[in-house]
Amino acid sequence: MLIGFEAVTKHFAGPAGAVAALEAVSFTLAPGEFVGICGPSGCGKSTLLLVAGTLLRPSAGRVLLAGDDVYAASPAQRRRWRAATVGFVFQQFHVLPYLTVLENVLAPAVALPAADARQRAEALVEQFGLTDRRDHLPAQLSTGEKQRTALARALLNRPQVLLADEPTGNLDPENGRLVLDALAAFAAAGGAVLMVTHDPDAVRRAGRILTMERGRLRG
Repeated sequence: MLIGFEAVTKHFAGPAGAVAALEAVSFTLAPGEFVGICGPSGCGKSTLLLVAGTLLRPSAGRVLLAGDDVYAASPAQRRRWRAATVGFVFQQFHVLPYLTVLENVLAPAVALPAADARQRAEALVEQFGLTDRRDHLPAQLSTGEKQRTALARALLNRPQVLLADEPTGNLDPENGRLVLDALAAFAAAGGAVLMVTHDPDAVRRAGRILTMERGRLRG
């Protein structure tokens, strides 16, 4: 097991009192799994990914990462674990506008330096068909090129888990297939993928589907 949720609850303060984003959510994610999470907007899917990625502390319950309670650790320990273990892929890409494609792909090496970081970044740029865009800024890229840059960046530190929030939501079918192929290959090689999606094609690629309704997870 790479990730385990044990009765995880997350409440946010609202004008009429606490609003439940997650209610007693329990599930596990193992190496080699490609899990899709579906459900209507506002049901808690993105909150679940943030909690799983150690970016948002739950109100109750435990999040286990390789058997350890990650929110019992210090913020510095969580940052190190996140840099070494998790890659994030977002619908809006979050590429840095003032960095080139290659520099964006290299960005995770700031948190986790590695002797072969540049060599690996160059290989990922080539793998995702971005060689002729390596020195371009995001403003000069197509939507698909931005998402491929974000995916290459997520893979730089050889993560064990990819957390993907609507990774095909802004893409045409061809680029969507490329992203889904990469996620499926990552899982087939022993990694774990947790993907939030509304995309029927993405749902069909996942090996296991979980549905969220009003903050509760249903298998």
